[in-house]
Amino acid sequence: MFCDKCGAALPPRGSFCLNCGAATVPALREPARAFANPSARIKAFLIDKLFVGSLVMLGIVVGGVLSPVAIALAAVLPWLYYAGFDSAASWQGTPGKALSGLKVVRTGGERLSFARASLRYLVKMISLAIWVGAIVSLALIAFTDRQQTLHDRFVDSWVVPK
Repeated sequence: MFCDKCGAALPPRGSFCLNCGAATVPALREPARAFANPSARIKAFLIDKLFVGSLVMLGIVVGGVLSPVAIALAAVLPWLYYAGFDSAASWQGTPGKALSGLKVVRTGGERLSFARASLRYLVKMISLAIWVGAIVSLALIAFTDRQQTLHDRFVDSWVVPK
């Protein structure tokens, strides 16, 4: 028997290839997974920005442009929107992702906890604030096999089709 990954001869009853370390027992191999295509992720991002922008504008209208209420709403509403929807069992992603046919999961397939979704949002905001991080995230989506952004890699999550 030979390794599917490197072609080396496998040891009898071995669970891993001695040459490359690939799992030889089907149960130990990473499951085949379809990942969200970049255009669907960009579509979801734009839809969510429209929703979040509307929420922030509502906060400005209600509280005034520089009022403490408007500033608090501008900071808290986007976080609750992204972390809440990404961790909700019935959604597993924001409305933009739902409309694009996507969901967010841990790499094992389970849903994100609210804490993990909050950390994902924080890392996303930091990488978007630093334009280099945003460019790296777009490159990771477009040119890597798992299509994970920086914030997906940081919290061990994937965006996959529903």
